[in-house]
Amino acid sequence: MKAVALLAAAAVVLGASASGPAPTPLAVLRRAAEAPLRTDYEALQVLTVPRAEGAETLRVAIWHRRPATYRMEFLAPRRLAGRLLVDDGLSSWHYEPSLHLLVRGPSLARAAVGKVLPLPENTTVRLLGTDVVAGRATYLLAVLPASGGPTRRLWVDRSTGLVLKSEAWDAERGVYYASTVTRISFGPVPEELFRVPRPRGARLVELTAPSLGARRLSELARAVGFPLAAPADLPEGFRYRGGGVAVLGSARAALLQYSDGVSTVSLFQVPAGRVGSPPGGEVLRVGSTVVRSYGAGLLRLLVWERRGMSFAAVADAPLGVLREFVSSAEADPSLEARRVSELAHALGVRPERVAELRDRGFTFRQVRVLLAGQPSERAAGSLTRAVVPSLVEEMERFERVLAGAPGASPGGR
Repeated sequence: MKAVALLAAAAVVLGASASGPAPTPLAVLRRAAEAPLRTDYEALQVLTVPRAEGAETLRVAIWHRRPATYRMEFLAPRRLAGRLLVDDGLSSWHYEPSLHLLVRGPSLARAAVGKVLPLPENTTVRLLGTDVVAGRATYLLAVLPASGGPTRRLWVDRSTGLVLKSEAWDAERGVYYASTVTRISFGPVPEELFRVPRPRGARLVELTAPSLGARRLSELARAVGFPLAAPADLPEGFRYRGGGVAVLGSARAALLQYSDGVSTVSLFQVPAGRVGSPPGGEVLRVGSTVVRSYGAGLLRLLVWERRGMSFAAVADAPLGVLREFVSSAEADPSLEARRVSELAHALGVRPERVAELRDRGFTFRQVRVLLAGQPSERAAGSLTRAVVPSLVEEMERFERVLAGAPGASPGGR
């Protein structure tokens, strides 16, 4: 479920019984992150998601077999009924009945297995109390980023650790996503439920998701064949996660990802003229830059051009966060070199050292913090913590890739 893969910082495991003292918030969150690894279940889930025409309620049946095998079947509304996702931890198979289309892609669940990583230092986790969801006792947690990004509230089953309900909220939109389990049962799930769907006559499409294997920006620049614009600054709490190559039609774009532990911002860039902007959208200005803003379900998309480069930023974050990415992504190598030289002089270090940290995705402010105190390499690495996506988040991302996948290679069956 959407919040199952949120991360925790405590090294302890929840050991208190329901009648004992309340566990720490981080212990509850860690247990929530690990619960799918040890629990088999089937459930009915109700999702409320925003659409351009207003909120829409979805009903989904979910079967899960530990550690990373899922089946998700959409039951309502009618236009989505019959949509199916089967994920065996190695590959995912997505059947879209309205198109009679079967899509095979990388596993959406495997990324979360065994990867319980620290929360960024700017995030607070609070235990708000207890509640009952689907007839089961839960702990109610709030995950609060200091950056002003979305707040998550999680209802964590006291017995199993599974997240039974979650909400995402920000000051701009209020509650913009909600997920609630209305029925759940535990125990072995029949293996035949996880067989790959083989609809007769369905067209097969193979998709390869962008890899975030590149850590250094120079490495990614060589892969795409053009220099990159790394943000000079970031919203409070955001860190660089990694980069990769994304295929947009016939163009190869650079993808840089940043996160504050709750929200993830994907920053695409490509030389101007290689891809076009979507039609419509709201026109706004960030300084002297003209930006088009689009709503896309849970996500926002901002598109702009600067100094011969086209940029797009995608996130489920408030508009103010994305505005900061617009203002700080500057495609000007001479300005970058001047800032590197000035900071190196101010800190009394060689410019190559500042440039090397910038190449690893650090902002100038983060470089100043790192070099002023000369922390260990391990401490420096903690500023680029990754965030593990949940299954539903990955499924939504996978559907977005499918919706704009002119480069996907269709096949027959």
